[in-house]
Amino acid sequence: GAERSLLARLMLSVFFAMASMMFTMALWASAVYSTGGHDHALGPLAPLVRWLAIAFAAPVLLLLGWPLLRSFSFLNATITVGVSAAFALSIANAYNERGEVYVETVTMTLVLVTLGRYLEAHARRKATSSLRDLLALDPQEAWRLLPDAPGGAAASLERVPARDLRRGDGFRVHTHERVPADGTVQDGEAAVDESILTGELEPRRLHAGDSVLAGSLVASGAIDILVERAFGERHLDRLADLVESARERRMPLERLTEQASRWFLPVPLVAAAGSAAWWWAHAGVEKAVTSALAVLLIACPCALGVAAPLATWVAMGRAARRGILVRGGEVLEKLARSCRFFFDKTGTITLPALEVSAVHPLEGRAEEVVLRAAVALARGSSHPAALAVSREAERRELIAPGAREVESLPGLGLTGVLAGRRLALGNRRLLESLGVGVDFPPWLEAPSLWVASESEVLGSIALRETLRPEALDVLHELAARGHKLSVLTGDARERGEALSRRLGIAVESELLPVAKLNRAANERGRGRTVVMVGDGVNDASTLAAADVGVALATGADLARDAADVVLLDTHSPLRALPFLLELSRRTTRCIRWNLLGALGYNTAGMGLALAGWIHPVLAAALMTVSSLCVVAGALAVGESESSPHPNPIAPAKPAPAERSALCAAP
Repeated sequence: GAERSLLARLMLSVFFAMASMMFTMALWASAVYSTGGHDHALGPLAPLVRWLAIAFAAPVLLLLGWPLLRSFSFLNATITVGVSAAFALSIANAYNERGEVYVETVTMTLVLVTLGRYLEAHARRKATSSLRDLLALDPQEAWRLLPDAPGGAAASLERVPARDLRRGDGFRVHTHERVPADGTVQDGEAAVDESILTGELEPRRLHAGDSVLAGSLVASGAIDILVERAFGERHLDRLADLVESARERRMPLERLTEQASRWFLPVPLVAAAGSAAWWWAHAGVEKAVTSALAVLLIACPCALGVAAPLATWVAMGRAARRGILVRGGEVLEKLARSCRFFFDKTGTITLPALEVSAVHPLEGRAEEVVLRAAVALARGSSHPAALAVSREAERRELIAPGAREVESLPGLGLTGVLAGRRLALGNRRLLESLGVGVDFPPWLEAPSLWVASESEVLGSIALRETLRPEALDVLHELAARGHKLSVLTGDARERGEALSRRLGIAVESELLPVAKLNRAANERGRGRTVVMVGDGVNDASTLAAADVGVALATGADLARDAADVVLLDTHSPLRALPFLLELSRRTTRCIRWNLLGALGYNTAGMGLALAGWIHPVLAAALMTVSSLCVVAGALAVGESESSPHPNPIAPAKPAPAERSALCAAP
């Protein structure tokens, strides 16, 4: 590529520069030991040595100077004009056989300037490698299963372009091959590496029924997959769109540095012209040329131009390695401030699954009696409330026989027979329909399930939504950092208050999507940086209206499209938020320090060059050092950290719909 070509030209130029330097050193030594009437101890060989030094310097001017002159950068072209002037002065002195040749200034200046450009290009490539890796995961071909072929290892396969796969097609992926489409495993077992997609380092073991995403690498085994989302609709395609949009969105600090570079550009030009005029009048044309060239080189705002974009790309690449896709650099700058966070509840703070919060037996019964009767009916049901009861019994290691004649009553609950007694598990309306009367205590948690045996109420089971495992820790850490947090939900006020007590933060209840949007707009109107974290279709408008919208990868397509940040981790996505905030703060701080350092460095160096104390070669070296310092500061943002938290990626398969609903509220 272009970087390799630049390196090749640089290495070849170093060879010619060293050869030219040998002849220049001979001229220096000759001048030191000159005697009598000769200008040089070389005597009649001096003119030949001058022309040899010039001849070996000419390829350097062509290999490195000409590309700089052809570049669209006015400053690069100005530097090339300066070294060309020094080269022309050397030719004139060689022709007149008097004065010095300045080919070492020409060659070393061009080598050092080009070395700085190469190191910047290398740093940019390294900074964007993580983002480019996302775009390089797409396999070009796939092994499609023939429609009429039997399953298993003996199935017939055909090699087809990966783009030809359609929804409903089957395909096979072998060891060390990448998955070409999103789908569900139909047959086989395999260990799949999804680290580039999610940041999860450990391979995930897949079996029949598991979901898998395009771009995943099969580390071992072979699996047959049924296509669910083909080319253009895959998770990988959405990531590619996000990366492309991120390339086009720059942070305000980047635009500021670009403007500062433009404003600073006339300064070295005017200073160089003034220096040339002064030294021409006081020390001659040779001093004027070398002084002007030194001013141009040391005052070059190259470091200013690379300070912000390089740090931004390093940060975005580091975020991508941690399973965080950031749409643009401006997002990082906004997150570096103190933020007002709004969280959606369902799917963001809580999981779709319910859990048992308490068992309330009546008339002195033990909790185990109530739970055994409930699980006898719940076993075999895939309703979220029934699954919560089953999980609680399993957690308590309770063993209970299953009921017979289990009947699902839509909107009410379940009934069945155990040991000759009819059991019921459901809401208040179920008990009323069976003629079971009970006084419902005011302290009863909602939603709750009632358990009855014949006409006798055994007790109740309080249910609540399951918090994400990382939710409490993340919320507390964000609050400790000084951010103000709220959860927005459409739930009833009582349920919102119960959730607020669990989380320890404010929960705003009974909010429609329009009300959530207005809350975000009101906070922005007060000058606060609003961050909305959500995953649903009803969150999309608020995600778009916030300063920074953060969506979960497992959420709705509309939410991801509206968001500025997508959290790819599907196991514990909220853990990425503190990391992202710290990364944003470090990136913004790095850019500001780089800008201040580069401006101070250039200003001080230009003063020394104007005084004639800095040779052009030293100026070129100092300019390269300045750029390297900025590059080192930017790359420090991407220093490796401990491995990210495990996050099995495949979105959980929803439980089959079941008409028999255990009511959520009494």
